[in-house]
Amino acid sequence: MKAPAVLSGPKVAGFVTVLNRFARPWGAVLDDPRILVTAVLALLAAHAALHGFVFTGLPRDELESVYWGQGWALGYDVQQPPLHNWIALALMDVFGASPALFGLLRVATIGGLMLFLGLTARDMAGERPLAAILTVLGALTTVLLGLQIFLNLTHSLLLLAVVAFNLWSLSRLARTEPGVGLGAYLMVGFALGLGGLSKYSFALFALGLLAGVLAHPVLRTRFWDKRTLLALGLAVLIVLPHGLWMLLADHGGTGGIAGQMSEILKARSLPWTDRLGDILRTAWADPLAGVITPLVLVALAAPRVFVLRPFREEGSDPTRFWRRFLLVYLIVSLTLATLITLALGGSELRDHYLMPAALALPLWLGLRVSATAPDDKARARIGFALGSVALVLGIGLILALSLVRPMTCGRCLTDLPVTAWANALRGAGFESGTLIANDLDGGANLLSHFPGSTLLVPDLPPAPGGEAGTGTWAVVLDPRAPDQATDAVKAWVTGQGRTWPDDVPEVVAPVRGPFTDQRRSLSLVLIPPAP
Repeated sequence: MKAPAVLSGPKVAGFVTVLNRFARPWGAVLDDPRILVTAVLALLAAHAALHGFVFTGLPRDELESVYWGQGWALGYDVQQPPLHNWIALALMDVFGASPALFGLLRVATIGGLMLFLGLTARDMAGERPLAAILTVLGALTTVLLGLQIFLNLTHSLLLLAVVAFNLWSLSRLARTEPGVGLGAYLMVGFALGLGGLSKYSFALFALGLLAGVLAHPVLRTRFWDKRTLLALGLAVLIVLPHGLWMLLADHGGTGGIAGQMSEILKARSLPWTDRLGDILRTAWADPLAGVITPLVLVALAAPRVFVLRPFREEGSDPTRFWRRFLLVYLIVSLTLATLITLALGGSELRDHYLMPAALALPLWLGLRVSATAPDDKARARIGFALGSVALVLGIGLILALSLVRPMTCGRCLTDLPVTAWANALRGAGFESGTLIANDLDGGANLLSHFPGSTLLVPDLPPAPGGEAGTGTWAVVLDPRAPDQATDAVKAWVTGQGRTWPDDVPEVVAPVRGPFTDQRRSLSLVLIPPAP
């Protein structure tokens, strides 16, 4: 197959010759599994180091998990299913709440994501290791998984891992040998059940997966099997307890939770004239742009990978139906999200909520490259391109964390002076008991420094297990919280028969970071027991 005319000519040939010579040492990147393992371990070690030794506070979603995870329940925050909080609570019961604990959870989640991406690509490519290596390395060199997950994503990161697990379960189900039994079907049901408990938007991806299944001849045959009913039954059993909670629970006296979901989906509603353009930008462009980097690099390094071949030439390619499956899954998921968001007008389904749909692109790339069997020179160029962008992402991460973010971030929750605040509270005589806060930034962070304590935020619905004790209360007031949140704390304290003091001392401490002069204040006051 000849390359297109635009890719030929003496100038292009000269450039390719120089690139081949420079990239030759990088050929092992796509051939040596040890390089892949090293890259994944380096990513996980970076996350462990940041959360265990650099970050002094918890990000927003982790703060919410600390608050909601004070006790076991079938559901917590109305906007999130309970899977992440269940896992976090189990770990907090053993290790206590801390940035390092949530770093451990993040490392396990990312490790699982990469593992199942690699296993899925290997199975889809007929045991070809190149597909697995390129899929995982391609994922690591995306902006989403190589940079953004360091600063964002918690529940959505868990959803990414669960979607990868769903893809792997389907790749196992499609094995053509006659030995595929009930266990493979039940694994699919288990994966679907976990998806339903990881994030509500998984319902869109489940429909996208179903469309992909119907587009794949082997999976379509397996779908019309009585064992599919058992798999779906298992998924329903897994989701059912939380589903009943959604239907019946009264979330903090605000009414049934199921009745609130439409309002959540309509949050930050846009007028009709603005919806389509904004949705195309945030629901389509953002997730695709977050994973497009390796596709662009491979297109430059090995353009023949993207040259369409006649169908007869792909007749023996085991990946062709899987690539169709992935594209159908991607398009259907994004289309459904777009239609729902257009209908409701809100933005809760946009931006990183749709990132799992974009997992299809690194997988598609690994399968496509594996199918075209690039020669040694092309493999070396691909390895050089991915290695170079990995280096750029690493440098970008260092600059973002050490320079850009500390000097520009107005919240920077992971850099809060939590230890200084905790020392001030201990100096005032508080050791353990009840923390009452007007915001999670200070309250949930301080809870990790006082094991055995409970946290109340009167402006939020009560968390399971977060009851007030009869001893001394420590009130934590963040001046950045809305005035009504502070008023709610004062009203709650006085409503319990306690006296609100005239003098509320303030603790001011510097935000972590060598290149920032920001300081954050927190008012800390002890409320003695009622006489």
